[in-house]
Amino acid sequence: MTNKLKTGEFAKLVNIPKHVLFYYDEIDLFKPEIVDENNYRYYAYTQYYLFNVIRFFKDLGMPLKLIKEFLDNRSPKLLRGVLDTQHAKITQEIKKLEQAKVFIEYTQDIIEFSSQYPILECFLIEKEDESLFISEELPHDSFEGFVQEYAKFTNANEIEFSNYIGVMTDIEVFKYRNTQQYSHHFVNSLFEDSLKSNYIKKKGTYLTYLYKGSFDDITDAYQLMIEYAKENKFELEGYFYELTLHNEAMYVDSLDFLTEISIRLKD
Repeated sequence: MTNKLKTGEFAKLVNIPKHVLFYYDEIDLFKPEIVDENNYRYYAYTQYYLFNVIRFFKDLGMPLKLIKEFLDNRSPKLLRGVLDTQHAKITQEIKKLEQAKVFIEYTQDIIEFSSQYPILECFLIEKEDESLFISEELPHDSFEGFVQEYAKFTNANEIEFSNYIGVMTDIEVFKYRNTQQYSHHFVNSLFEDSLKSNYIKKKGTYLTYLYKGSFDDITDAYQLMIEYAKENKFELEGYFYELTLHNEAMYVDSLDFLTEISIRLKD
């Protein structure tokens, strides 16, 4: 037929496989202009532009069913509504990708940090202010209760990158009880866009220890840090900050995990 394209020719024009056109015809999304008595399909050149509308919406992530509903009822008002909806979705996706990018960079920094300092030794490091989001005071409970509170903190605040949630322990409580008694969960609010910082970990000199081993024995690391501070006439203040740097994402065996414990020296 003059000025008409067979299925293969139209598929080549719009740069898609032929079977896509067959499927679009089957679901009444995009049909040939003519189907002759021999059941041959023919497309018009003018349909090229409508096909690009479908391609545009499909590339935006719209399901074919919704694209068909739009085409069957299209109008400027409806188009505006569809575009507003897709714009909001794309904006949210961009936010998530930006958060993921920051999280990746944060993890890369952690890997680099842990390779530069000694393991199972005390050392001093200068830290800048760090914006944290912390939980309410934790109940003093069993390990099972601790995990439940961890999950509660994660879910309630829609924290996506939950492997980097740390815990805080008040040094005065630790000295009094001579055992760990976690005070708060904390997470760096920089890569959790939904969280606004409610606590600043103050800049200063931090006594730091990279602990590797069973979590059952991690209290020994706290005691060792206190003894190290006494020997060197350092005065410690505030909270111990405990954050596992090498976790389930890096090792199978928890004995290979690496946990940073740090606490600020009083000025």
